[in-house]
Amino acid sequence: MKRYVIKIYGIVQGVGFRPYVYQTALRYHINGFVKNCGSYVIIDCEGLKKDIKSFLIDVVKKPPVLAQIRKIDVYSLDTYSYETFKILESSTNLEHFYYVSPDIATCNKCLLDIENMDSRYYHYPFTNCTDCGPRYSIIKDLPYDRMTTTMNDFMMCDECKKEYINPLDRRFHAQPIACKDCGPSLMLYNKEGKEIKVDNIIQYTAHLINQGHIMAIKGLGGFHLCCDAKNDEAVINLRKRKQRPNKPFAIMTKDIKHVNEIAVINDFEEEILRGKEKPILLLKKKENKILSKYIAPHLDTIGVFLPYTPLHALLLKQLDYIVLTSGNNKSSPITYKNEKVIEDLKEIADYFLIHDRKIERPLEDSVSKVILNKKQNIRLGRGVIPLTIAINHDKQIVALGMDEKSGYAFSQNGLITLSQYLGDLNQMACYEGFKNSMQNTIEFYNLNIDYIVTDKNHHLISSQYGSTLGKKRLEVYHHHAHMASCMGEFGLYDDVIGVIFDGTGLGDDDSVWGGEFFVGNRKTFTRVGHLEPVLIQGREKAIKDISRTAYSYLKHFDLEYNLRIECKKEKILEKAINHNINCFKTTSMGRLFDGVSYLINLIDEVTYDGEAAIRLESIVDNHIDKRYSYSLNVNHHQFILDFKEVIEGIVDDLKNEISPSIISSKFHLTIIEMVVDGVKLISDDTGINQVVLSGGVFQNQFLLEKCFNRLVEIGFKVYFNQKIPINDNGIAFGQLIIASQLIG
Repeated sequence: MKRYVIKIYGIVQGVGFRPYVYQTALRYHINGFVKNCGSYVIIDCEGLKKDIKSFLIDVVKKPPVLAQIRKIDVYSLDTYSYETFKILESSTNLEHFYYVSPDIATCNKCLLDIENMDSRYYHYPFTNCTDCGPRYSIIKDLPYDRMTTTMNDFMMCDECKKEYINPLDRRFHAQPIACKDCGPSLMLYNKEGKEIKVDNIIQYTAHLINQGHIMAIKGLGGFHLCCDAKNDEAVINLRKRKQRPNKPFAIMTKDIKHVNEIAVINDFEEEILRGKEKPILLLKKKENKILSKYIAPHLDTIGVFLPYTPLHALLLKQLDYIVLTSGNNKSSPITYKNEKVIEDLKEIADYFLIHDRKIERPLEDSVSKVILNKKQNIRLGRGVIPLTIAINHDKQIVALGMDEKSGYAFSQNGLITLSQYLGDLNQMACYEGFKNSMQNTIEFYNLNIDYIVTDKNHHLISSQYGSTLGKKRLEVYHHHAHMASCMGEFGLYDDVIGVIFDGTGLGDDDSVWGGEFFVGNRKTFTRVGHLEPVLIQGREKAIKDISRTAYSYLKHFDLEYNLRIECKKEKILEKAINHNINCFKTTSMGRLFDGVSYLINLIDEVTYDGEAAIRLESIVDNHIDKRYSYSLNVNHHQFILDFKEVIEGIVDDLKNEISPSIISSKFHLTIIEMVVDGVKLISDDTGINQVVLSGGVFQNQFLLEKCFNRLVEIGFKVYFNQKIPINDNGIAFGQLIIASQLIG
């Protein structure tokens, strides 16, 4: 007989791990116990050597599908003569807390249960098991047990308790287990707060949606605003009420067959849509007459996801396509409390479908897309968060990210954990939500912070907040953090060539950068190339009023073209630039995309982040192979990309009535050529062969894929963000990677 104690670290709570260990132990005649201990599961096992070997191979190599084993410690002890194998109660004397399961989309077995008339879960909208259901959104404390979740408000009925305590049942220790007799229930209200009593709430909700009404529907991480995606009038009303004129809406539909009717989808994209995360997935649109043309205006892509709760699945039995967008007012965080939803959303929603399971941690839906057959996270949220990545560092560091696309990250016990997307900190409600989430995280994970990391820009709200926390503070540059975010994801330590393209970020010369070529590592960087600096008039105004950007480029290069600007405004802009009034000098690639979009009459004013660049990409013609000329000027191991000829070429094409699609294609191909030429020049000078592509401009799929392929073809090893967002939602991770190297 042999006895071993095994500690297994990772996502091993709330994923059916203990019942799996129990069942496997019975199969191999193993005695002992398994027990939850917060950051790990402990297994004390005793049996014949060959049986223990088989038992451990199955436990470690074939764990439950939702489990993620990160570390294993094994100890050999004297035999204890256990007579049975048991699942013991979780320990309350916890060492470290860091592994928490994300919320998991409803599994296929539970979907069958809610359709089975003989099942006690028939049509029950909160059905779940150990393989699916809410986790992170309902947890209050660790270890993950029912009493530490918001499900503690509901006392289990006898039938649920039987399943909960039966180690051989699929719902053994499924903490959110519930049924219609003991669990959460639905309620329907109008905007005046009056409850509407009907026999079948879900069926009646579908009826209201079909009639063109706008609904607020409580999901896993908060409320969604919902309407019929085929109804022009309903979609227009939602846009008006939500003050969202152009930003695309996400569509939820019932199954892959319906996805295929509105979007182009490959096998890998289908796998993601069906998977345990069920993010909003950005897909290529198909020309169709099914959806309202106001869903994603002017774009060639559409965000689609499948039902991820039984409530959504039951609702979509009655409907084909629904708009499902964040339940919030313009620029506010998602609403998630029952007592606030009618007050918050009564100017938008006509009716409110509410349930009484509390949400402890509000979450937006995660957003992803497929790039070069790799899943790329665009926004971190439900199904993905908390996202943990190993790091060779034991300090407790908190990085506070950026103001827009905000989110934070922290390190503890050799792991970095990333927060969910938390909105724009320039909006007071989002800032309050950010602070509340940060404080909750400090308490939940029992953090004893050694360092705070912020951006070098002291004007940022996140930086100012960091200065109030009373901890040792490190500051890092924005674009270095972009580069480091990719290096950290892929375990890169040696020097790389970093190509960092985005809209705005403070550089080490106190100007606004955004079209950068670096040589560097996790600790340091050197700027070796960039776009030619241009004086842009308007500062923050220029981000939305992109006529200012276009005019500034023409003025800088002394070019004449009749823009769609009133004479009076043009004179004001000219005078302001001549006297450097409210101007900023920038090398931003994001601003260049904005300016070109305005020049070719694609868009006059930006209504959401990245709109101009997204629309410019959407009209690219893949059959075009021409580009514009440009100059690469080298001076003392640093080069400047002079793009005067690019703007000249665009102006000439406009005068010759060349189509915007051709101009966009030529412009994109020119930027790709700039990247390739810049990287080759740096590599020839340094011998570096590893390239990192990062920054929000590289959300442009055409640009990223072409740059990647061209560089790989000529022998470079190329990396781009995948798990970590390539945009500012990934900055906190990059900040923390840099800080860990600086601290040593």
